[in-house]
Amino acid sequence: MGREARETGANAVTTPTLRQAHEDDLDAILEIEKGVFSDPWSRESFAPEFSDPYTWFRVIEFDHRIVGCVIERLVAQQGELANVAVGARHRGPGLGGQ
Repeated sequence: MGREARETGANAVTTPTLRQAHEDDLDAILEIEKGVFSDPWSRESFAPEFSDPYTWFRVIEFDHRIVGCVIERLVAQQGELANVAVGARHRGPGLGGQ
């Protein structure tokens, strides 16, 4: 993600990071889903995504908080974007597109 997201304090810079999603992240992911979609994925819908070897499941962290997620799958030798969600407070700078 590498682009500067905002400055805090005198010289401190916080940048968003993308990392592997873990089951411990699920509560934060579900909160974002509820704020983004009128028909959000359920806890049960997300569960298999953590262990599927054909799924690329990442969260976006900013200021040590999860602010978004992305799920991509390999289906029939093609990539499928299954879910992208960025919380309302962090939309605009292009985190979902990155």
